[in-house]
Order: sequence, then structure tokens, then C-alpha cells
Amino acid sequence: MTPRIRIPAALVRSLRPPQGPLQVRFNHTPTPPTPLKSSRVQRYLPRLQALSTRTGVPLSSLAISFLILHEATAVLPVIGFYFLFSSLGTGLGIVEWLNRTVDPGEGGGKEEAGRWRGVVRGWYDEGQAKVGRVGRRYGFWQDQDDHEGGSTSAGTVGSKAGEGVANAVAAYVVVKVSSHLTLLRS
Repeated sequence: MTPRIRIPAALVRSLRPPQGPLQVRFNHTPTPPTPLKSSRVQRYLPRLQALSTRTGVPLSSLAISFLILHEATAVLPVIGFYFLFSSLGTGLGIVEWLNRTVDPGEGGGKEEAGRWRGVVRGWYDEGQAKVGRVGRRYGFWQDQDDHEGGSTSAGTVGSKAGEGVANAVAAYVVVKVSSHLTLLRS
């Protein structure tokens, strides 16, 4: 025989659905946007507000959606490729191959191939700059350099920091190339 549990009547009444039609009122009055200081944001703000009005979605929701999509399509793949290259030890080889293939002084080949090499070289340089900036800001490569006695350039062979930088640069370039190839394919 199961024991009976006594539930107070007030609790039972509070759990019952309300009698009559349910009326929910939202008193949402939009708050005026705070002025933004960035000139880049100021330049695009009218277009963003027009997009918000046209779609009926608040600007804050559009910004949050963009950030989530950016994380899913750009940042997470870079992190994934970084760890893939770290575990396989291929980042340094990719960076050395990129240095040989997209040499800025090399002008041979078709004109289209030369332009493509220039674009990839730009991504490589951009990746090196970003990895260096992030590494300095968060101190990713500094501790390993102190122990290894190396520098944080991608070309330092044998240095743990150099391999880490090379893996990060290779991951950045691979994600940039793959995202552009995906756009061209669609």
C-alpha cells in the first residue's frame, strides 16, 4: 500500500489553471538607443536600423545572431583546425609550404594564379599579425618561449611557441580559404 501525501489546499489552488480567458499584456516601450562612439558603427547604423525595421527584429537580436553565427562559422573552425594541426604536427609544414608557394616576389604563372597567390599571401600576413596580437595579449606563447629560448615567429623550427604560432597561422589561412571556396561554390 502506497503512503498518501497530504498537499495543502492553498498549494493545490495555486497550481490550478486560472478560470476564464487568460490575458497577457506586454507593455514594451522601446528605449532610445544609447549613442555609440565608434565611427564605423555610426556609419552603418542607419542601414542596420532599416534592416531591423524591415525584418521586425530588434537590433540587439540581430547583433547577437551575428555574433553566434560568427563564432560558429569562423572562430570555432580556427580553434578546431589549430588543435588538429597541433595533434598531427602539420602546421609548421603548411606554413613552410605557404611561404614557398605564395612568395611575394614570385610573379610567374598565369595572371589569375598570381592574383590568387597575392590574396592568400594577404591572408597569411593577416593571420600572422592576428596570431601575434592575440598571443601577446593573452600570453599564449610567452611562457613556452622563456623555457625554449625561441622567438614567436612561425619560422622558428623546434620551438614550441613557433610550432604553436605556425599551427594558428595555418588554421587561420585554411579557414579563410575554405570559407571563400564555399562562397564561390554557392
